[in-house]
Amino acid sequence: MLLLVPLPTWERIAKSQWNCLVIFFVSFLPLLALTIAIEGGGMYSLGARFNDYGRLIKITQQQAIQFQAVQAGLSLIILIAGTKLILWVCEGFHSPTTFRQAFTLAAYGITPLLLIRVIDGHPAIPTWVCFAIGSVGTVFVLYHGIALVLQPDTSVGFGLYLICSLVLVLLAGLSHFIAQIFAQRKLNFADLGPEGFLAVAGRLF
Repeated sequence: MLLLVPLPTWERIAKSQWNCLVIFFVSFLPLLALTIAIEGGGMYSLGARFNDYGRLIKITQQQAIQFQAVQAGLSLIILIAGTKLILWVCEGFHSPTTFRQAFTLAAYGITPLLLIRVIDGHPAIPTWVCFAIGSVGTVFVLYHGIALVLQPDTSVGFGLYLICSLVLVLLAGLSHFIAQIFAQRKLNFADLGPEGFLAVAGRLF
């Protein structure tokens, strides 16, 4: 609903003032579990990706589970690190913010990046395209979230929006890159080649 009707949805979220544990167990965790299950199922049934020769690479069920476990762990790191960084950003802008407010913004702000994993499990869709779409969704969703959840002064509101958006997107980008490195090096989804990390970066971007 944040993507379809962001303003009234953020208004309900801000008005409810849910506890962090409620947000995590009722909203964030079920969405995370659903999206990694769909992505993992797609990778296992359809293949992980196309290699450099245009052939589909099939992976085992264990490889798919291992990759999604890494994805889940990195998502939790994004949530925790994003919350902490939002608090630091708000402190830098002299905008008093509670942990609950920052956690709420981070948890709901990265939902587009979680949702896009539903199609990221299809090998024909480049993973960087999925990440780009998810990032745009996060930036779009945060526009009203900053004002309604953090409630900053109007003089610093737009600056907070830009920095918080950048923080969450960069964290998600780093997480995405690490997940691909893990897949290439540990699970052998495809041969990495002698170029190492630069080779992965070239294939991703």
